[in-house]
Amino acid sequence: MEKKAQLTNLDGGYAWVILVTSYMVFLICGGNFFTSGVFLVSFLEYFHQGAAKASIIGSLSSAFLVGSGLLVNYLCKRFGARIVVIGGGFLSTLGVILSIFAPSLSFLYFSFGVLVGLGYGLSQLSVCFIIGHYFKKRYALASGIMFAGASCGILCLPPLYNFLIEIYGWRGSLFFVAGMNAQLVVCGALLRPFNRQSSTESVKDNADIWTKQNSVQSYVCEVKSDYKLCTTAEEKQTFIPMIVTEEKKNNNVDDKNVFSRAARNFFHLLGIEMFIEIPAFTMLCVAQILEGIGFVTAIMYLAARAISVGISKNNAAFMLTLMGVGSSIGRVTHGWIVDRGHICAITLMGIAVGCSGVILLCISFTTGYPALVTLTVCYGFFFGIYQPLVLVSLRVCVGDEKHSTAFSWDWMCMAIGYMCGPPFAGWLYDKSGSYNSSFYAAAGVLMSSGIIVLLASRFRKCSANYNARHDV
Repeated sequence: MEKKAQLTNLDGGYAWVILVTSYMVFLICGGNFFTSGVFLVSFLEYFHQGAAKASIIGSLSSAFLVGSGLLVNYLCKRFGARIVVIGGGFLSTLGVILSIFAPSLSFLYFSFGVLVGLGYGLSQLSVCFIIGHYFKKRYALASGIMFAGASCGILCLPPLYNFLIEIYGWRGSLFFVAGMNAQLVVCGALLRPFNRQSSTESVKDNADIWTKQNSVQSYVCEVKSDYKLCTTAEEKQTFIPMIVTEEKKNNNVDDKNVFSRAARNFFHLLGIEMFIEIPAFTMLCVAQILEGIGFVTAIMYLAARAISVGISKNNAAFMLTLMGVGSSIGRVTHGWIVDRGHICAITLMGIAVGCSGVILLCISFTTGYPALVTLTVCYGFFFGIYQPLVLVSLRVCVGDEKHSTAFSWDWMCMAIGYMCGPPFAGWLYDKSGSYNSSFYAAAGVLMSSGIIVLLASRFRKCSANYNARHDV
């Protein structure tokens, strides 16, 4: 009966509650992050600093948001997504409250960059992991709807923040941001842990049993994928990383073998072998570095460039809203196409990234507001297609068991791009006096990223055909 109830949660039942909650988490985290360019203009004017120095705030925030994947992966398996999201809500709220009283730009590096970015990372990445437990057949559609929350944030928040800044200033506007971040605690409370006990009955037959006695309680552990599911006497469950060997080892093992085995276990837990065994995964990670550089540059400087060519602040902020409209359309529509099998997820991902680069190149040559609006909507549409497909493409490459670890590494690579992109783009602006040079560079790396993703798709197909012919 328990197994039947659990199976009803796949692609239905409480899975829809998880999906709505994940949507709201992305709306708060993604929406606030993607609209940080509105506050960047205020920081530049208030602290009288160069664009390169001010952009470090967004660079740190984005790097900690997407670079905390391995930490979030471990915390979710140790404590569960509910606790991690609640902790992220508290941390991001604290960071915004401290930013209200920031005396200098350097203080914002820590409060608005590190604390807020890490809090958003804990919350946003946790729901990315849990959504894969509740959805299988409709995974592409569910991930698209979840990522559409960020698009809704981009749609609603820029004009609101611009209005609040004009009335209350950037410090007063941050009170509203802190209130939104506090809602992450409510969202985290709704994330019911996914029960793994009823996955398959065959797991018990093939699992090694390990029992440890101590003065407090006893644990009975079953192998679940790369982890052991440990049940205490109080029937509490926790995931403890541990590699189980097939044969019992001699108790009198020398120190060298113990160290070697510990090192192998450590690298296995980190998933290092995926970079060697799965070349397509490695190529996707390289593409993510380039994508991070190009995408975050466009987000941070799109409004600033529009203002530099004579467009008002309100209209510049409205461009980000229109980008959210295009992104929402892309994120909702692509899932149905991929789930139906009309196109490979990795191929569509490469096409979307490459087209985003082409559009950024066109934006750098455009000054008229109607043309900029059209290009911005198109850029949002292709970006809306691309980002949710990262989750789906990684599952295609590495499978379900290594999916969360692969996603952590992939976003870690994106963090490198997020860290390097804004300061480099700001440096180009300071040297040239124009944002066009920054958009030239962003367009180039995005087109390069798209080419690499398409090559990864082709390489994966060739490897699959080779393995099929040789029965590998």
